[in-house]
Amino acid sequence: MYSLKSLAEPARTVLSMTARRRLVRTPLADAVGVLLAGDLTPRLLDNFDFYELALASRVGRRWRTAAVRLELPRKRDFMTRPGAPSDVAQFGTRFDLYNKLMKELLEAPSNWTGQIDDSTADQLAQLWVQALNAHVVEDPGASSAASYVAFVEFLASQNVSGRVLIVAVQDELDKWNSAFQGKAYFCDLDAQPLRGDERDDPDSGLLVSVCSEACARRHSRSIVNHRWRILVVDAGAARASDMCGTFEGEPFLQAIIQPQNRHIVSRSRHASGEEGIPRGVFARPKRYLLDLEEAVFRLRFMRERYLLTVEEEDCTEFWRATDTPEQRYLRWLVQGDFSRRLIADLHAVRVEAAQP
Repeated sequence: MYSLKSLAEPARTVLSMTARRRLVRTPLADAVGVLLAGDLTPRLLDNFDFYELALASRVGRRWRTAAVRLELPRKRDFMTRPGAPSDVAQFGTRFDLYNKLMKELLEAPSNWTGQIDDSTADQLAQLWVQALNAHVVEDPGASSAASYVAFVEFLASQNVSGRVLIVAVQDELDKWNSAFQGKAYFCDLDAQPLRGDERDDPDSGLLVSVCSEACARRHSRSIVNHRWRILVVDAGAARASDMCGTFEGEPFLQAIIQPQNRHIVSRSRHASGEEGIPRGVFARPKRYLLDLEEAVFRLRFMRERYLLTVEEEDCTEFWRATDTPEQRYLRWLVQGDFSRRLIADLHAVRVEAAQP
């Protein structure tokens, strides 16, 4: 089997020679060029595993083309071999199966009659009917705040009652306050703090509170202990995992007693390039690429149990390991996979900017 080291050694020798003499094209060089232009490259790379293929894709255009052709079967081997725990593949299988079943349920004919004129509000309502959380991705210049007003008012028309909490980073606060300002159900937590008993819940309808991170910290204990009907977290272009700090040792937003529904809102340009991309990867990083810790936080926020193994153990710790090149590649692969799932699965709601 060929190794990258053995293949790279002649190249180093040639490069060092160029400092001393001018290279001359020879018949042997022409012959090698013909072989590389033919099937020699894929024949060589056919002996490489996924990690070596990724490195080899940097050698040249023909090597990259051949490496990409071999990428998928090698990736499957790489993801399930010893050293890259099979929990990765098991997680993906469970995630895909759940997505398939729930998508069929959402697309099946039903008695859904809550058609709302606002398409984003309608998507949120359909997810609500199936007791599903939502991951709302706003394009630059777009806002879902008005859609949430329509969504809340639809729920109220269906005799849904309880409290809605919207926690937003500073840059996103104005849009939420403006959207709900003047509504009879808008409730200021600083002016009317929670009392910690049944008096906090409305007799009917919904009460909506919009909180900054500072406001959430001021009312942290009462917020954590109240059972909210809906919790909306708007991270904007920031990391939701960093919002509001911690509460008794765990992320504050995770500590809130499980609300009936959780929604996370973010900007589509979020976190591009924050995570170091290993050299030699096959594809360019996408614009929407979360770093791994943020992606894991969002998946846990959306679906806690899908990050547990059959033995009920958290199976994410080894994805954080970066001791070896192979582990760094595994981390990058999982990071990209999580990012793609978060913006493409059945929980995702895309909010596009209005066309001029």
